This record gives sequence, structure tokens and C-alpha cells, in this order.
Amino acid sequence: MPQRSNKIYGYGPEMSWLLNKGFSLDRINLHEIPRLTGRMILEGIINKAMQMGFVFFKFNQNVDIYQILDKNRGRLKIFKRRPEVTSDYKVRVFIGYDLRVIFLRDPMENRLNFGLVVDITYSLRDEKDRPLNYRAIVLEFGPHTLREIRQIQRDLIPTGINREVSRQRLNEDIIPFVEQLSKIELPCGLEARITSEPCRIILGDKDEVVW
Repeated sequence: MPQRSNKIYGYGPEMSWLLNKGFSLDRINLHEIPRLTGRMILEGIINKAMQMGFVFFKFNQNVDIYQILDKNRGRLKIFKRRPEVTSDYKVRVFIGYDLRVIFLRDPMENRLNFGLVVDITYSLRDEKDRPLNYRAIVLEFGPHTLREIRQIQRDLIPTGINREVSRQRLNEDIIPFVEQLSKIELPCGLEARITSEPCRIILGDKDEVVW
């Protein structure tokens, strides 16, 4: 149910099942319900990413991807299946993407535009698949391992701080990922295309709803 809406929408390949649960069939203009449309776009992107081999980490084995989206207010972190591993084989670095969808109205053309917000994210895990943070890594494995991790993350280069990290992440990680998505299928059966035309945006605080 999109925020500020008094309707619950059901969609997907098995939506005929909902007719037996009190739902009625309706036709809607997706541009008139942008939060619902944004949610379907994100689900389509996630489904495509899963087909490409990406995975997501559950905070609870009993939840599914839709519950995670609800809990995180329309955000999901997905990761490459194969991690980078430190030279001491103690830490696995999963490189991933923090995804969300926003919509903005173009006042000049009076047109609604949907955008995919992509941030690079990392999941650090030990040999037993337990999550790690920087402090735990230094205490357990030492500063050398942490430095190696930060080089994997592109924050550091052999000579010190990497001042080109933002540009490198955009050109070498984000844009190629978006180009791979290219064409997606929405849960309602419609097809959508994603173009890799990056722009910088400023988001509000962490409690702001963006879908």
C-alpha cells in the first residue's frame, strides 16, 4: 500500500488469486500513482539483478525480499555473489549496490521522471559468514588487513588516500551495473528501459520516504 493511500494494490503473475480475497480488477495510470510505480520499478530491477547473479543478505531467515523493502522503506542492498578475499583469507569483501527509486516532476515539461539511486556498499564477513566492522577487523586481524580491505573498497591506494574514488566508483562500478540492467520487466507485465545518464542528487535524512 503506497503511503498516503487508502488502497492496497496487488500485482504479479498470480494476481488472479486475489480476486478470491475481495480484490477487484482495475485499470490505473501508473503516472498517477508514482509511489506504486516506483515500487514496481524497484522490484523489476531487483528481479533482473537476481538473474544477473546478485544476492542479498537477510537480517532474518524468515523474511522475504518484499518484507525487507517494507522495513527499509523501499531500499535494498544487493551484492555480487563472489567476494574479494584478503591475502590472509580472513575477511571476505562483498561488493554491492544500495538501490532505491525516486520520482521527480519536471516543471518545465510537466512530466514525471523516475530515477534509480545507486550507491556502492560493502558487506564484510569472516570465514564463518559473520558480519564484521572496521573495529572488529583491527582487533581480530590487525591494521594491515583493514588497510587491504580499504584498498579493495578503493578508499586507499598504495601511496595513500584515493582522491579519485568517487569518479572511479561511478565509471567502473555504477555505470556498468546500470547498463547491464538496460531493460526490465515490471511485476505487472509491462516492460521498462533504464538509461545510464548519471546525475548528482542530494537526498534528505535517513527517515525520508523516497518511494
